[in-house]
Amino acid sequence: MNLTSFSILKEYRANEESFVQLILPAKLLRAGSKYRFKVTVDDGSKEGVASIVVEVRTGPTSGSFSVEPTSVKALDTITLTGEGLVLVV
Repeated sequence: MNLTSFSILKEYRANEESFVQLILPAKLLRAGSKYRFKVTVDDGSKEGVASIVVEVRTGPTSGSFSVEPTSVKALDTITLTGEGLVLVV
């Protein structure tokens, strides 16, 4: 799957490191599947490559999940809360 057609949502820098946020459409990745994400960066004088493999799990079958605050900036602290979640693995 080629993701080059997706737009970068945000780019930001912190402590001399660069971060990029890319949000994939819902249901693009299938539960139970594994995907390898590869990023290639070229600054004009040198190139770097990194990759990671992620496994898409099925979502919870019941309960609720929330994130506070709902609007944050890079490196802000957030709180994740889940109640009554039943996870199927």
